[in-house]
Amino acid sequence: MKNILKYTILGLFILNLPEIGLAILGSTVGGLLSYFSFILLGVYYVFFLRGKPNLWLLYIGLAYFIISGFQMYNGVEKDFLIEVAKYLILVLFGNSFFKEISRKEMLLFLLIGSITVILNAFVFPDNYGRYSGFYLNPNAAGFITIIGYCLSYSMKNKRLKTFYQVIFTLAGILTFSRTFVLLWLLTNLIALKINLKNLRVLGLGIVLITIIFTFGEILNLGGQRYEIFKAVLNSDDSAPAASGIEKDSRTETWALFYDEIFLHPFFGDGYGKFQGGGIHRIGPHNTYILIAGEAGIFPLLLFIIFTLYLCYSSYKIFDKDPSCFFISVVLILYLSTSHTYFNSFIKLSITLFLYNRLLEVQNNQSYIKEKNSDIYNKRL
Repeated sequence: MKNILKYTILGLFILNLPEIGLAILGSTVGGLLSYFSFILLGVYYVFFLRGKPNLWLLYIGLAYFIISGFQMYNGVEKDFLIEVAKYLILVLFGNSFFKEISRKEMLLFLLIGSITVILNAFVFPDNYGRYSGFYLNPNAAGFITIIGYCLSYSMKNKRLKTFYQVIFTLAGILTFSRTFVLLWLLTNLIALKINLKNLRVLGLGIVLITIIFTFGEILNLGGQRYEIFKAVLNSDDSAPAASGIEKDSRTETWALFYDEIFLHPFFGDGYGKFQGGGIHRIGPHNTYILIAGEAGIFPLLLFIIFTLYLCYSSYKIFDKDPSCFFISVVLILYLSTSHTYFNSFIKLSITLFLYNRLLEVQNNQSYIKEKNSDIYNKRL
């Protein structure tokens, strides 16, 4: 019973099932699944878990919501209260929950999610030309696939690890996400620090990319982003699609919000003003800009310190588990292209999972040092 409940909760959060219910069965089912996931998490905590919340995320969330909430944008009051409630439930109860989730369990659910992207491309294609499976948004799907790819470096079985990496790479490429490609390349370059043999994985990825863009039309792949990638690979700057590279530039989107940030640097402009229904009718596609713009410099500094802590702590244990460092780097960089952190329960779940894996490795190291010290003292 405990495992059934655990995997149900994990599936609801990691496989994006509430959003799938919303898209396929309507708002009633989607809303019920969303509330159901948080209710189940609370029930699981009461009956099977005990533990502290993630204080980092608790303080960051409280600082962001309290400061931005005092001057929120008109018409977002209901969304604000729901978002605060869900965020607090996940931070208070989810920290202990994701402490129980092993690397193998997380990898399996990330693999399932990535396979839905591949099925979306080859079995259930659409006219959009970018594929996202259960995640409905190709950028969100790209995040899942790159996290899975990073986590695969914790696997010991080389053949199984290669299989997982091929699936994550293929699914990530099919999202046609520029962010995925850049983070995938960066991860592979850092992986050379572990072993130069990891160069073969980079080679496998290049082979997959070549196959996709060579036989893409036969495989019914298409769309503007596909043509853009193809033009880049062919070094064809004159191709019409190549001009799309400059469109939808993240840096141009960020620049729209700079003036408002400088006008209210200490306490921001208020909740909702830097989101889809806010002052520019679009979000900044950057979590750091979102926090600075809506809540000011103090929550932003706290958030930056937390992310740097994750990166520094994971680097210190790189030899023990390089996947933690990979995920930390990916998370920090990915948040610079996405503004849906506080209401993206997938990103929050991955953060909680990463934090607990870091503590796990650090505690094991402390235990080993303490044990070795006791043996040494006994010998003396």
